[in-house]
Amino acid sequence: MDGPAHSRARRPRLAGVVAAVLLLLVAVTGCVVNTESTVPPGDRVHAQRVDALAAQLPPSTAAAGVLKVGANVPYAPNEFKDDDGTIVGFAVELVQALGDVLGVEAVFYESDF
Repeated sequence: MDGPAHSRARRPRLAGVVAAVLLLLVAVTGCVVNTESTVPPGDRVHAQRVDALAAQLPPSTAAAGVLKVGANVPYAPNEFKDDDGTIVGFAVELVQALGDVLGVEAVFYESDF
């Protein structure tokens, strides 16, 4: 049941689920007013896994436990390199949270677009 046709049939649904999660994360982010940070610099907030969404991942991605992400890094604050050369930024944190929700690790690769 995991043949090419089955995989293609799941792609639009997976894309819709991912888009809905991203939209929800962006919407929820705008609903919070903080006067000070509750997360020490260098730490990141982890989101809770949602099994129903994780079940929508392609079997190969779920088995690998990794979501590979290309990032064009000269666009602070979206994505850029910190002093250590690590890819950081708003988009990175958002995709890391998405990885948490899907139960996989988001791994970033520098890429030109």
